[in-house]
Amino acid sequence: MGGESNLSAGKVVGKTTQNRQLSDQLLQAIFEHASEGILVAGADGCICQVNPRASTLLGVAGEALLGVKVA
Repeated sequence: MGGESNLSAGKVVGKTTQNRQLSDQLLQAIFEHASEGILVAGADGCICQVNPRASTLLGVAGEALLGVKVA
C-alpha cells in the first residue's frame, strides 16, 4: 500500500513539473514574440531581460542593455 502512495505522489510531482515547464515555455514565447517592447529589471533596478521588440524600438542590442540600472 505504501508503494502505491509513493507512485501516485511521483506521478503528481512529475505532472506538476511538466506543467511548470510548459508554462515557462509559453511565457518565454510570449515575451520573445510580443509586439511591445519589454524590459525586466531585478530588485536591484538593473535590466536582466530584454525582448527583441524592445531592442528594435530602442535601437540597441539587448545584450548591451543587460545590467543597466533603470531605477
